[in-house]
Amino acid sequence: MAEDSKIQEKSRKFYAREVGSVGLFDFEGEVRDKVIAELSGARGREIYARMRADSTVSAIIFAIEMMLRRSKWGCAPKEELDKTCVEYAQFFESLREDMEDTWETFIANVLSMLVYGWSLFEIVAKLRKGEDGETPSKFDDGKWGIKKLGFRSQDTLDKWLLDGNGNAIGFRQLIMGTDNPGYKEIPLSKCLLFRTAYNQNSPEGLSPLRGAYQPWLFLQGINRAEAYGIERELNGLPVIRLPAEVLQAAEEGDDAARRAVDTYTSIVRDLRLNKQAGVLLPSDYYENADGTMTAQKQYDLTLLSSNGTRAINVQAAAERHQVSIARCVLADFLMLGTTSRSGSQALGKSRFDFFANALDGFNDSIASVLNNQLIPAVAKMNGFDMQKLPRYSVESVNPIDAETLVSCILKYVQAGGTLLPDPHIDAAIRSELGLPIADPALREQMNLNNYDPALDPRNVYPNAGRNPNAQGGNNYWGRNANLQNQGQNQGQNQLRDNEANRRASGQGVNPKQNPVPSSGKKE
Repeated sequence: MAEDSKIQEKSRKFYAREVGSVGLFDFEGEVRDKVIAELSGARGREIYARMRADSTVSAIIFAIEMMLRRSKWGCAPKEELDKTCVEYAQFFESLREDMEDTWETFIANVLSMLVYGWSLFEIVAKLRKGEDGETPSKFDDGKWGIKKLGFRSQDTLDKWLLDGNGNAIGFRQLIMGTDNPGYKEIPLSKCLLFRTAYNQNSPEGLSPLRGAYQPWLFLQGINRAEAYGIERELNGLPVIRLPAEVLQAAEEGDDAARRAVDTYTSIVRDLRLNKQAGVLLPSDYYENADGTMTAQKQYDLTLLSSNGTRAINVQAAAERHQVSIARCVLADFLMLGTTSRSGSQALGKSRFDFFANALDGFNDSIASVLNNQLIPAVAKMNGFDMQKLPRYSVESVNPIDAETLVSCILKYVQAGGTLLPDPHIDAAIRSELGLPIADPALREQMNLNNYDPALDPRNVYPNAGRNPNAQGGNNYWGRNANLQNQGQNQGQNQLRDNEANRRASGQGVNPKQNPVPSSGKKE
């Protein structure tokens, strides 16, 4: 036995020790991009900020932000019929309404990761002692809540603090322009770090705009060339002709001739079509041998242009790079109809669905950070049971089409399926369609004798509706919900008996069209 114990202890030590490193490429805490070096460090953040100001990139980021910011958030209990789980869920739901900044502002700052690849927030707690407490609160339950989730701008990053294995453990911030400037080191255990991707476990993630950098760079060059062409009226290259004796005198060192050549050189170089456009030239003409004047000017300005149309279509080139930028974030459907590209409604719908699924992934990553970092941190401050913690969830960006939903329900019922009476299914359907919750009198008409409104999540979380237009419902019913219908079989036989009696008396629908499921006993 002693020998076995030694073997176990040796094995544990062997596997508990970390030998390798994640392989993050950094230099003194500055994460480096090995492929596109200019996107590293402060220079990279400056380039991303410039890309954000581009009209094409700005429109795409704005569309993504607006779609994600309108998503409805909620907090669902781990066990719907457990009183402690329900209380925990209500508490964490209240945190969203009791911060200095609104939840919408917090989400908007989180989405800055769409530009830089990451966003960081410092958790600042407070004791909830009502409006008269040291830190005002809407609640007076004596629990520890969230004062603010302080956004730490990407521009203030000085360097990351890494351990020996390349894992980020801290954030060194350079603060300027305040009453307390200097460096601040914030441990990541006190922060929420949101990332769009987990490239080599880099704390800076991977910006969605990284793949758009090259087409954006080319697009800037095309725009500059087009602007220069417009200033020159797109007619060709300016050419000034001078008398040969003037050029010869300038080469021989004549100061007057040299100044004249320099003047005309600056004219041909800086000629633009603007409000100050104009050229002053001598009006002298060449003379014939007999002293008469010719029609040939000694000084002349012309535009040298190629014959026929230009070989390069500037608009087509610009559109190609704009589409490439949009494709990097799966938003190329936004370009349909705005460029020379065209497409059918079915094509646009399928591409939007693909795009919406990607946005759901962003929402899921945000919820994952909240569930794995924020909720456990607050729970530890309050001494909560760590096995009963709720989870934040968010509605889908791409809701179910109402026509499709109704068609599916109709086909299911026609095939013999039974949906009602069931308060859970009723609430889910109403929420999807944006309808109000069922009236209590209607519940009595449905003879739901065993229905307990105190356990109905629609009443426990009235502000967490999946559909923004619904008056009830919950993310509990959404795609992230854990629909554990515990206790749903309670009184099920009685419901079937009541339904069968109504049908037998002619009050129900035709049993041939919607038969009553067998309860296991004779009726």
